Amino acid sequence: MQRTERRSQQQRSSEMTEKLRTATIQLITEVGYVNTNTVNISSRAGVSRGALLHHYANKSDLVIDATSKMWKYSILATQLLCKKLTNCEMDIDTFVDGLWRESFNETYVSVTIDIMIAARGDKKLAQHLDTSLAEMFTAYRAAAAVLFKNAGLNAAQQEVAMTVIVSLLRGLRVQEMMRPDAELAEAVRKALKLLLKTALVANNTLVPERGSSKNPNL
Repeated sequence: MQRTERRSQQQRSSEMTEKLRTATIQLITEVGYVNTNTVNISSRAGVSRGALLHHYANKSDLVIDATSKMWKYSILATQLLCKKLTNCEMDIDTFVDGLWRESFNETYVSVTIDIMIAARGDKKLAQHLDTSLAEMFTAYRAAAAVLFKNAGLNAAQQEVAMTVIVSLLRGLRVQEMMRPDAELAEAVRKALKLLLKTALVANNTLVPERGSSKNPNL
């Protein structure tokens, strides 16, 4: 008779924290940061509040850990998509759809907005947000260097192009949350795909230098 191996304490602890992180992100998405607390988090995760407090001293510590994981996942997803597009493992249409689905999904954008609002009155959360966003924008610059490395764009132009992509998708997601319109969202993503295809072919004729008032396409 095969004997089932017992999970180690470290495995059980890891599973517990992952359940708590997931429950935290779900609740912030559904009811907002203000209405999320250790009681409903523990209930959603299916653990006792005492078990939650054994791993996290308070709600703030848990939210910081959960959002750190969420933002790192978004960064990794973006980097992987850029790498796959550059290596010709996917086309531009699939790349943009992947960003929309993985990097700028409703959960990610909703939680980020909620944390930005909450951080205005919480110094610890504000410091966490500042650090995480700095890491995120650094990662975007690195991803842009990969994505546009063969497009003839310098570092400043790469950053402009990447900012156009992430700003458009983030803003489009916010609009979708405010006024859902799947047909319009699809049309905007199609426009982005066309713009990106043009940028990758036209080299630096599409993306001006930062601070430049000249647009060669006008």
